[in-house]
Amino acid sequence: MKRLLAGHGGTHVGADGIPRKPSVEAEIVRVFETIAALPEGGAMLNYLRSITADAVLMATASDAELRHMEGMRALYAIIKERMSPRNEGSL
Repeated sequence: MKRLLAGHGGTHVGADGIPRKPSVEAEIVRVFETIAALPEGGAMLNYLRSITADAVLMATASDAELRHMEGMRALYAIIKERMSPRNEGSL
């Protein structure tokens, strides 16, 4: 989700849905891409996937447990997107 908001001075909305100046968004992306380039970045992403996207809750999971897991999965998706190399012209 990368778009500029009309009427907001070119505010950019990134993977997390929060409007920021393009320069601030670019710095956030740079930090995540730097981490992703390290061997530890891949290991971290694998760990986060194992406790979120790959995790399966029991059929007896409560509504609160399901909502908590979906929140964790959403955060994992944001981190994964931010750690992926940018396409040219995405900002």
